[in-house]
Amino acid sequence: MTAANTLKAGLELQILDVKADASSQQVRLKELTQGFTQELEKQRHALQLAEERFRTSETRALLEIDRERVQSAKLQKEIEQARLSASESNNRHQDELRRLQLSMGEYRQQFGSLQGNLEAITQSRDSSHKELEALRIRIEELQASLAFVKSESDGQLQQLSEIRNSEKTVATKPTRKNRKSDLAS
Repeated sequence: MTAANTLKAGLELQILDVKADASSQQVRLKELTQGFTQELEKQRHALQLAEERFRTSETRALLEIDRERVQSAKLQKEIEQARLSASESNNRHQDELRRLQLSMGEYRQQFGSLQGNLEAITQSRDSSHKELEALRIRIEELQASLAFVKSESDGQLQQLSEIRNSEKTVATKPTRKNRKSDLAS
């Protein structure tokens, strides 16, 4: 009877351990999901800001280029009147164009870097998804183990109940010696 109680207590402890492990795995899964979601939102926000800056800079550059075209047209008209001043102005504008081209190169490089970051985030997301899937499978395995342990525990409790019932039945039936002494008296 004590062995059965000990077995029962041991099984109940195992069940509690399995439940606690499953619960901690679910908490960890929620934490990972929340962390991933927050990081993804931060990266999206950063990407949106960078795209806005890029669009603003590109618009500015296009406006500058437009202004340059207008200025070039004016200079072409004035070339005949003032060749020297047109030449100096042209040099100035060439420097400005080089600066703009360098800026465009830098913006393209930043854009490429952002694309690389996005790919890294995507890979990280895919990796996290795989980890989440592995955790989900582990939780399912733990739940199956828990169900198995529970069914085993229920079976052992049923056996214990049957043993107790048979002990009660044996204890209430008179033995042969008791019957003979009852008959003799």
